[in-house]
Amino acid sequence: MKRAFGRVDIFLTIFKVLITTEVLVLTFVWILLFASMVLDKKYIERSDFFAFYTAGLMVRSGEIKKIYDIPTQLKYQSQILGKEAKSYPLFRYLPFAAPVFYPFTFFNFYEAFFLLLVVNVILIIFMIIISKKTFKNLTRFKLWFLLPFSYYPIILTLVKGQVSIFLALSLLLIYRLLSKRPLIAGILFSFLLIKPHFFLAGLPFFFLITKDKKNFLLGVFLASLFLFLLSVTLVGFKELLLFPFYTLSSEVNLRGIAPEVIVNVDLFLIFTPIVRYLSQSPWYTYLYGLTLYLIVLLIYAKKLNTVSYKYLYFSAVIFLVIFSYHTYPYDYALLLVPLMGLFGQAFGRKKTSLTLSILVILLLIFPNVQLMGSSLLNPLMLLTTAFFLLFGKHKTEIG
Repeated sequence: MKRAFGRVDIFLTIFKVLITTEVLVLTFVWILLFASMVLDKKYIERSDFFAFYTAGLMVRSGEIKKIYDIPTQLKYQSQILGKEAKSYPLFRYLPFAAPVFYPFTFFNFYEAFFLLLVVNVILIIFMIIISKKTFKNLTRFKLWFLLPFSYYPIILTLVKGQVSIFLALSLLLIYRLLSKRPLIAGILFSFLLIKPHFFLAGLPFFFLITKDKKNFLLGVFLASLFLFLLSVTLVGFKELLLFPFYTLSSEVNLRGIAPEVIVNVDLFLIFTPIVRYLSQSPWYTYLYGLTLYLIVLLIYAKKLNTVSYKYLYFSAVIFLVIFSYHTYPYDYALLLVPLMGLFGQAFGRKKTSLTLSILVILLLIFPNVQLMGSSLLNPLMLLTTAFFLLFGKHKTEIG
């Protein structure tokens, strides 16, 4: 028996050494990749920020009501580039998000891109500081402050000019406020409406783990109502109703985006080959995905009284990401919240369980290998991770 425990201790020592080495190596690799991308003018032009900048420019020019008119967007993009724009990223968010990028239009496009880059880095620093206060044992991992920079989805968010870091920060704040300030947590959760699929996929899970459901829903309702009225004010009710159809029709423009972002990394992806093999309508992909979602939600509801809030929250974030149709590699940045929490526990004890070690490995490794064609493997491994959190025998809380 002692030999068995000795082997476990040796494994855990090796695990910590390997994880530390990996964080160092990945930080170095991703920073090099980041530098090569942001110094490439053509890559910046293909970034998602190009669509955001276009929307901000339309706000400034008083043509926000035409935000979902593709020819109008292409006209503005051609003005920005000084050449004809054919297949560049289009603005595909709800109207309330457009004015956020209005201040960036007082700079030229390339200057504005780097300004957003600085904003995102500041948000990462905020996340690091808040994570230190939230997960008290996190600092026992010597390189804890490098975790965001060793995480490919974070780096990809930076180079694509995306908003996933802001959403990750919101989820971290919700984690801290959900039990004590449910109203504020509900307001913060409504920020996920920037990407409505996250909002829809995550709301049932967050509702279930909230003790004060009334105030949480009140916060969600008030903030959502405000954003809805703001959107109606900006573009009008009829134009807002076109949003779902516009989103579908603009899919064809994704062919102009960098290849690593075209690939979805959500659980709906696993049903695509099944639907094709059975020669079924593509709508069956949604049907199968929704069925799996409801099964997981039912399992989650049954574990509410047997699993700690922390593990419930981390699994909820994972489910939010993998069950959101059209989840892209940079959206995995939201998983930085459970990753930091699990690191806090893995390095906060002298003897870490094998299960916890596996969880850390799954959360750190697989989102970092998206460049290697693991789009199908990623959501499956994350689903496994979430079930580990719900069904594993965890002896201690996360510090």
